[in-house]
Amino acid sequence: MKNILASIRKSIFNELMVLVTIIIIPLSLALSAYVFSSFNQVTHQLQLASLGSLATAKANTINQYIDNHLNHTETLSMIPSTKMAFKGFDLSFQQGIDSKEYQRIQSTYDPFFRRYLAHWNYYDLFLIDAKGNIIYSIKHEKDFATNLHTGAYRNSDLSKVFQQSLNMLQSNNSTFSFYEPSQEAAAFVATPIIDQGKAIGVLALQFDTDAFYDVINNLIGLGQTGEIVIGQDFPDKVLLTAPLRHDPDAAFQRSISHSASNARPIREGSQGKTGSGIIIDWRGEEAIAVWQYIPSLKWGMVVKIDTEEAFNQWGYIEKNLIGLIGISLLLGSFLLYLFTRHVTKPLRQLTQISHDVAAGKQSVKVDGLLHINNEVGVLANAFSKMLQQSQHSKLALEDTVNRLAESNKTLDQRVKEQIEHIQAIVEYSSDGILTMDQHGEIQSLNPAICHIFNYEAHELLGQKITKLIPEEYRGQHQDALQQYQRNGQKTLNNQSLEIEGLRKSGEVFPIDLSINEMHVDSNMLYLGTIRDITNYNIKREKIEHTQRLESLGVLAGGIAHDFNNLLTVILGNAALAKIKMQNNQDADDLLNNIETASERAAALCKQMLAYSGKGKLVIENINLTTLLKEMVNLLEVSIQKKISIHLDLSEHLLPISADTAQIQQVIMNLVINASEAIDDKSGIITIHTELIDVDLSYIQSIYSQDDLQAGQYINIEVSDTGCGMDKKTQAHIFEPFFTTKFTGRGLGMSAILGIVRGHQGAIKVYSEKGKGTTFKILLPCSSESHHVIKTSHTEVIEYQERGTILVVDDEEGIREMAGMALKEAGFHIIYANDGTEGVKAFKKHQKDICAVLLDMTMPNLNGEEVFRAIKLIQTNIPVILSSGYNEQDATKRFIGKGLAGFIQKPYSPHALQKKVIDILKTGVTNFSE
Repeated sequence: MKNILASIRKSIFNELMVLVTIIIIPLSLALSAYVFSSFNQVTHQLQLASLGSLATAKANTINQYIDNHLNHTETLSMIPSTKMAFKGFDLSFQQGIDSKEYQRIQSTYDPFFRRYLAHWNYYDLFLIDAKGNIIYSIKHEKDFATNLHTGAYRNSDLSKVFQQSLNMLQSNNSTFSFYEPSQEAAAFVATPIIDQGKAIGVLALQFDTDAFYDVINNLIGLGQTGEIVIGQDFPDKVLLTAPLRHDPDAAFQRSISHSASNARPIREGSQGKTGSGIIIDWRGEEAIAVWQYIPSLKWGMVVKIDTEEAFNQWGYIEKNLIGLIGISLLLGSFLLYLFTRHVTKPLRQLTQISHDVAAGKQSVKVDGLLHINNEVGVLANAFSKMLQQSQHSKLALEDTVNRLAESNKTLDQRVKEQIEHIQAIVEYSSDGILTMDQHGEIQSLNPAICHIFNYEAHELLGQKITKLIPEEYRGQHQDALQQYQRNGQKTLNNQSLEIEGLRKSGEVFPIDLSINEMHVDSNMLYLGTIRDITNYNIKREKIEHTQRLESLGVLAGGIAHDFNNLLTVILGNAALAKIKMQNNQDADDLLNNIETASERAAALCKQMLAYSGKGKLVIENINLTTLLKEMVNLLEVSIQKKISIHLDLSEHLLPISADTAQIQQVIMNLVINASEAIDDKSGIITIHTELIDVDLSYIQSIYSQDDLQAGQYINIEVSDTGCGMDKKTQAHIFEPFFTTKFTGRGLGMSAILGIVRGHQGAIKVYSEKGKGTTFKILLPCSSESHHVIKTSHTEVIEYQERGTILVVDDEEGIREMAGMALKEAGFHIIYANDGTEGVKAFKKHQKDICAVLLDMTMPNLNGEEVFRAIKLIQTNIPVILSSGYNEQDATKRFIGKGLAGFIQKPYSPHALQKKVIDILKTGVTNFSE
């Protein structure tokens, strides 16, 4: 034991450790502690200052956002057109929102308000009279035509901001809260409409919530973990009012209790206090945060970022810290060298012996060191054992070196293959790829760039990127580059922009441009990706055009349906009045005039339904060549005498499944239009038919806007030698109410489009100004047989006791007319003004009711829902459906469910009487059969 202790006391290691402990380690620890303390203090201060600036900027942005929208509202309220629109809606609203005058005012001013709504990015626009009535809105949601003083939304933020603006005669805004008509959070700005010094009403705009959230959730400067928390204070909690970065569904769904451990920042911020510090956020993560109050919305705001990310600047200072510690170690090592020099002589001897061993000398003597009573002696004894193992270690080392060399060779091959793969991607990419330096000079490019801009590679390398930009945009590019060089502000980095490019030929064309910053060695370069989107824009324009026509079709169908309801009342009451006023010739003449005008209106409705693709079709197999030969005399007398018709008809046509009357209408309208295009000059109208096989490639190239299937089609072409049309006119010819004539309704071509699409066909127009026009129609060949069922007229139905009918319709005039007609036939009538009352009435009187006349479109419960409820009560009750839409569309949801019959509006009293009596006589039938 004494020998061991003596050995430890004389140990070189112990002597060195004493020196390190006394000098080097304390010095290093002191320097490290000082650096860490300074760094943490400065980092905390800088990060808090940065977050404070971000929070202030975000609050200013939100306040500026609110102020801008207040200014928008004030600006729009002072425009004369706004005041004129308000007065027009105010007067027509008193006549009813379904009145013709209101519809006229709405069609006049709706585009005006929609343009501002889209330009300023709002969700909805309201006009509210001084009594609180919402007399106009764009969306027409549940709040439309309600009263904000007494209606369902009298306690809403819209009502509050309306009353504040009207009472205070100044613009006001609300905060965001859940708004039931929109089924989402909503906020409003409102301003009084002043006319001759008096407030006549209020203009209100509803924010686009998603656009507002985009303003809040702009997280530039908050890294990967930063987050902005917005909340509104309540008595016992704070309700989050905006999405979170880590919880996009948090808005108005998540709340934080006042007593929660992490509630302090958002609680104090929403209560008007400011503060900052290190917190534990709702995810349980440590974060550095600042909080403050946003008065304009009465919200609190917390701006925070995880401390782990916020303080990652330690890596930049760590090098300096290592340098300081290194200097300390070097100084200590120098002192240690001087101190230990006198005790390291045996070590130097041992080192020399080690060199001799490494040099391969065979006779190495360590006897002179074996007597030393410290680590040198221990090492000398170990050398003898080491020499024995050296040969084995040498062999093992050589083997390891060989395996490493093989691994390096494999790795080099993989790197080479990866580089070649990346080069191939760049070379064969259809998108143009180039790099440029900080001065905008092109450094490299791929073949696609040359193809897109029609240059050779050598013509672009070393040139300015502005060579590929039109002249009018080069100044903007140069300004952006100089701005970046001055303050580092980037305008294109990591963005995809649609701009214009310039080909070598001088052609300007649209491109999609994306620029990203990258570092190669010590150089700063920019990677640009360019795509020619000329064809994409063309396809997009075609799709938008199709969507516009489809939207107009839906509108036309809806208007026709509503008109049919009105015409039902007019025709029915006129017919009943004639029965009541028999032997009164003067009254009969007047009533006949009403019926004639109503039938003409019904014909107009049929045209509108035809345009929407919902017209009533009587389908049968038609040979178009035969049909055209039968029509030729009628066509010739319908056109100018100087114009001749030339028929080029195929005798080998397959039949089509179509409505004969509607196909005749299409051909007649096209021929008459062709005649008017030729005017009073001499000319030729050519009608051509043929059978063609159509494949998908032909459809995509010619009829890309229509959903056609490959197969056999009949091609009909109507060509003229008239004045032709320019591109602008061609773009609008299929829109309802568009016409180039001085008079006319403008429904001809739109009805043709609806008829053709209703027959699963397509139509194209080819025209050039001064060179004539050709309309080309494709209709699919028939694969089935169809028969037309014709009904004969019956005599007047005489009165006799027949039972009780339940009439369910939300139109009062239709209910009364139908009731009177059925009473004339001997029925007792029970009325219901909507679906809910209809079900209640049937439950109460089901033992007396023998049939139900049911409207399809009603509030509360629609026709399908009422039908289902009635059938659950009494399965075999006959239900007759009534609708302004055609039979196919109205009854498709009732197929196989026991619908007894259908009658389309407008209908006559006689037709209604016959329909009901026939169904009651024959018993209940399954309508699908």
